[in-house]
Amino acid sequence: MNAAISGETRMKNIAKASALLAVFTLLSRLLGLVRDRILAGNFGAGVELDSYTAAFSIPDFLFNLLIFGTLTAAFVPIFSRDLVQDREKAANFASVVYTVSVSAIFLLAVILFILAPQLVGLVFSRFSPEKQALTAQMARIMMFSPVLFTASNLAALLLQAHNRFLPTAISPILYNLGIIAGAVWFSGSLGIVGVAYGALLGAILHTLFNLISLKTIALRLRFVLAFGMAEMKELWRLYLPRLFAFDTFYIGLVVSLLVSQRLADGSLTIIKLASNAQAVPIGIFALSFVVAAFPNLSQTWALAHRDDFKRILVLTATQILFFVVPLSLLMFIMRAQIVRLLFGGPRFTWEDTYLTAQTLGVMVLSLFAQSLIPLLAKSFYATYNTKIPVFVSLFTAGLNVILAFVLSDYFGVVGIGLAMSAASLVGFVLLFVLLRRRVGRLNGWLVAERVLKILIASIVAATAAFAALYAVAPLLNTHTFFGLLLQTAAAAAVGLILYLIAGLLLNLAETRSFLSHGRAWLLRLLRPLNALVSYAER
Repeated sequence: MNAAISGETRMKNIAKASALLAVFTLLSRLLGLVRDRILAGNFGAGVELDSYTAAFSIPDFLFNLLIFGTLTAAFVPIFSRDLVQDREKAANFASVVYTVSVSAIFLLAVILFILAPQLVGLVFSRFSPEKQALTAQMARIMMFSPVLFTASNLAALLLQAHNRFLPTAISPILYNLGIIAGAVWFSGSLGIVGVAYGALLGAILHTLFNLISLKTIALRLRFVLAFGMAEMKELWRLYLPRLFAFDTFYIGLVVSLLVSQRLADGSLTIIKLASNAQAVPIGIFALSFVVAAFPNLSQTWALAHRDDFKRILVLTATQILFFVVPLSLLMFIMRAQIVRLLFGGPRFTWEDTYLTAQTLGVMVLSLFAQSLIPLLAKSFYATYNTKIPVFVSLFTAGLNVILAFVLSDYFGVVGIGLAMSAASLVGFVLLFVLLRRRVGRLNGWLVAERVLKILIASIVAATAAFAALYAVAPLLNTHTFFGLLLQTAAAAAVGLILYLIAGLLLNLAETRSFLSHGRAWLLRLLRPLNALVSYAER
């Protein structure tokens, strides 16, 4: 790692990595939506999908609690610092963390595999005995996914530290393909249980791809235990507090799944489908930028380049908002069309559609906050501070629980989505205020100016899309899939075109950058075609 890398070079590297991740994340999210459409169409919002969602949440919670966003948040800043100072020390540290984490998760997975029926009965006590038995069966099938994802996630972090982002981008696609295989082929003979086997297959493919890709970097892992090394002691100091800190939206999702079992069958599925739909722009734009920015934030802080740290933070935040704010308004306006397109099927009823659309609508109100929370949290981790995110997570978790119980009594499953949205907004405000106190002024006037321009352009886009949505409706049969798709696509296209035009008129820097990068990507894509035409003309 070169300590002399300039802030401008770092931002260019982040932009390239973010673009790569965004493209492949888009493909992965599209596959995820295909997956959800197949599941909703084949099984509907009822007992079977509720059981699968509940079973999936157990190993998913285990991985997110112990590894993703916890161990990784503590590991990356220390590893990045050692990689700058001493590569051999960094390799030894990575080997110890890899050995300990994979071994520990494996032992825990074995215990939970044995105790799955009791665990399901405790967590999902409102389920019927038959529903609990089906949930426990699928939970056992997927219980070793956290072991695979632990190995895969740590491999991805090592690759990212060496600016290898392609495996990180491709592996989620393989995971979704595995689940789709389960939904399309395995479920034919095994029913919903076949989807659980598909999820396990996807986890295996995800892990194999990242492990094989490790051969492309000059860092070799060994099976070694050395709890006494200084880096491990530092890791524990950062890791243990982080166990109590989740991203606000993930807290909301876990709470919603637990609270929704009090409601009618299908409520778990509705919450999960709505959260998956609104998570698409978060995954494509927000998380792509955060994944690319985190190693650079860690390195600039370790090198005491505070101005570069703040510059990366501010520019990454405005780039995220440039994409997320207009998309959140468009998703709110077209929420019913989106749900019908994504999840419509013979067993997904109109009532399912209505409740999912309303839940999606209240969730996207906080989409900007959900998108910035990971960036703000990662910024704290890069500065070796896990206490503040812990405080914010615990506070928002408590708030979310209270709001979910209260609002679900009045609004049903939609109230749970509203509680998640409110908790995300509160979590964002707290993290922003506290981060500013920790790192200092963040060029607030520049941020305010850009955010105001983004908001104005987004309102223009949303207004145009709303008008187009109803202008084209009489010309199409919106009761068919293709008619509805054309209506939604036309409205979205009008909105996004006017958003870019408004951004240019407002002299929004992100608009010019987006168009410039888009033109460069288009020219790259057209090179093979141009070469073919030139060859034919000879």
